[in-house]
Amino acid sequence: MANLESIKADEGALRAMLERAGVTAWRGRACKCPFHDDGHASAGIFGDDKGRWRFKCQACGVSGDIFDIQARIEGKPLEDVLRSYQDQPNTRRDIPRQKPKVWKKQELAARFGEPGRFVWSYIDPATGKTDLITGRVDHAGGGKHFEQYMSDGNGGFIAGAPAGPRPLYNRGGIKAADRVVVVEGERKVHALVSLGIQATCSPQGALSAHLADWSPQAGKSVIIWPDNDDNGLKYADAVRGELDKLPSRPSVRQIDPAGLGLCPKGDAVDFIASLYDLPVEAQRRAVEEVLADAADMGVGAEWREIWEATLDGRRRALPVGMTYMQRGTQALLPGTITLLCGAGGASKSLLIVQWARHWFEQEIPFVVYELEGERAEHLQRAAAQITQDSRILDSEWAEANPARIREIMDEYADYMAKFGACLTAAPDTSPTLDDLAEWVAVQAKGGKQIIVIDPVTAATPSGKPWIADAEFILKVKITIRETGARLILVMHPKKGHVGGGLDDLAGGAVYARLANTVLWLDVHEPPKDLLVKCALGENIFSANRTISVIKARHGRGGGHKIAMRFDGQSVSYTEYGLVLPKKKERAE
Repeated sequence: MANLESIKADEGALRAMLERAGVTAWRGRACKCPFHDDGHASAGIFGDDKGRWRFKCQACGVSGDIFDIQARIEGKPLEDVLRSYQDQPNTRRDIPRQKPKVWKKQELAARFGEPGRFVWSYIDPATGKTDLITGRVDHAGGGKHFEQYMSDGNGGFIAGAPAGPRPLYNRGGIKAADRVVVVEGERKVHALVSLGIQATCSPQGALSAHLADWSPQAGKSVIIWPDNDDNGLKYADAVRGELDKLPSRPSVRQIDPAGLGLCPKGDAVDFIASLYDLPVEAQRRAVEEVLADAADMGVGAEWREIWEATLDGRRRALPVGMTYMQRGTQALLPGTITLLCGAGGASKSLLIVQWARHWFEQEIPFVVYELEGERAEHLQRAAAQITQDSRILDSEWAEANPARIREIMDEYADYMAKFGACLTAAPDTSPTLDDLAEWVAVQAKGGKQIIVIDPVTAATPSGKPWIADAEFILKVKITIRETGARLILVMHPKKGHVGGGLDDLAGGAVYARLANTVLWLDVHEPPKDLLVKCALGENIFSANRTISVIKARHGRGGGHKIAMRFDGQSVSYTEYGLVLPKKKERAE
């Protein structure tokens, strides 16, 4: 009996069958459909995840493998076509065979365009010869497809991929590297290599990881950087499965693409492109920080250490006194950075004072650098929250009620002396970002578990603020990761921006990319009636503040909103719960 699977895996056989059906010309693997009056190249062939070649017309919908096409041509049931091969050993009946076109390497370069961008050579480091070329073809009406050309052994190339395991890209670069980043596509490999970071990929797309030879990764440290979509995550799963089969299994970690704040389908190229205005060295360090955050996907020492640290209390998300904030974000885990943003007048500083009082009363070592206002002013705010009386902040009222003010001063003198020692007020000259990075390092190494800068956007600007922002966040990211402290940066929106998105934050894109949690405080005047999930079930609350969880790398609350009430009398916040869609909206 003929080997039907080998026939399905023969690209040339499918091409020949389609030419029998009426295809007269090819554009790579695209062609005009022979089954309808096709004015454009609406159809084409592709390799599926099992290595079989298939036909698909985007216009009329005809699709199938070589036997489906033969059945359509001959007007027979598929079963009859398959049965006709049973008594034909190793033959392909009625399939005309044509000698494949042989391409020179220079011809392929001219066909696809710029090397490293539209055409990529898979070079065997042992021989220095190219054994596979992949090219990208952009369609005039949008979209693209990729083509593979394998060596014919005589210096030429023929369409198709090797029948056996396919080589990895950049084998020469990864050969001596201890750490290799696996991405989905050659263009991403080049983006990382341009920063001095060795990377590789398998040929023929996200569904073909199982067709590649992954042996060059044996014993290495591998970091998988998936694209930010379902296919990217499936590719990562498939790569891990292939790496598991190696006799000397590499250590494997994986980046969470959704945690980088990239758009759907965003990838390593997009992340690096978002840093376009930074020097190359700063871009490299930003990528290195992303790699350092990759999660261990194995059962190695790092994975065990996370559990041990969790079980003995060393890896704990410290509280802010708000239940839903805690559960949804896990913001204050060791080594994390949280951004709190909101427009001027949103009472961000009062929220920080409230959180700071909670840490103080829980005896959690913390420090707040207040860049706006004197320390005494923030202590007055703390007193107003404790006494639930904002009138004491009114100088006229205070002057008219000296007895009450002195009573408060006497009652809370010890509290304020100790609490005030945890606040650092800005000197007469506003610090630079370099000053703040050094201050963070001193505080973290001195044992502070929570470090707050309110607001970081008040630091003295430099000549090239986007570079200063990147240098700052990279420095503090390293400090926080190495010491296990937690850093909260209060920020303003970009000028003219009122929305709550990662691109609305003041400062360079690298802030949002490297932060673990991003929160956006919104003011609602007049208050909004919101359906809220709370401890008592679902209820309608009148909320004049909400906190949007724009990013929560360690929690499940990303995209959620938390309903809040800011009380002007006590200048403090009450957390109501998680905002739900209204019942009518949910029913729809």
